[in-house]
Order: sequence, then C-alpha cells, then structure tokens
Amino acid sequence: MKCPSHSVDLVPSHAEEAFGWYCSKCSGLFLTQKEIQAFKYNYQTDILEYLSLVTPQKISNRCCPSCSKSMEMKMLAEVMLDVCAHCQGVWFDRNEVSKIIDDSGDREIPTNMADFFGGWLG
Repeated sequence: MKCPSHSVDLVPSHAEEAFGWYCSKCSGLFLTQKEIQAFKYNYQTDILEYLSLVTPQKISNRCCPSCSKSMEMKMLAEVMLDVCAHCQGVWFDRNEVSKIIDDSGDREIPTNMADFFGGWLG
C-alpha cells in the first residue's frame, strides 16, 4: 500500500493490541476495515459506526491506499478524516491523530480511541 499523500510505501505498524499502516514520511496512519474491526473488538468502539452517521463533506483529493478509489472527507468532532466508501478504510493525518487524542474528553470521541492512537505517537 502507498501513502495517499506521498506515494511512499506504508509500513505495517503495531501499537500494543492495535495494528495499522504507517507512513514514515508524514506520520499518517491507515486502518483497513479489518484493522478497524480489531479495534472494535479490543476497545469496544466502532469507528465505522461513528463515521456512518456523518454525511460526507466532500470528495477527498486522495485515493484509498487499499483499493485506490476516491475517498470522502467526513468530520468527526473537529477532525476531518479521509474515509473510503468502497472498502471502509480510514486515513488519519498525523495532526488528525493528535486532535483525536486532544479531544478524547469530547463525548463524540471515546477515551479508548485516544489510547489506541497514542501508541503511534510515542
């Protein structure tokens, strides 16, 4: 898989019980539907359920690293995420991951999401 921003290879990355695809150039993180399901199992939070309730703001200029289809931009709290409507992968820019952690006290973003992403930020 390639980074949708820099076209460099994404590398598999583990953080505690979590798994994702990491870009060493921009620190972005991609989660496939499979990784999101593992997140749901480990953290009892369904990212896709949250995002399914959100209307896309616009079509992203990025293509999905997994299936190469255009991604949609969806707002979760104050974070604009790139979401693939086809394969349900989610791309997080580094600043988006940081924002999720900062907003973990917000009712829309459970604390366990911050715990999940915190492993990638060291």
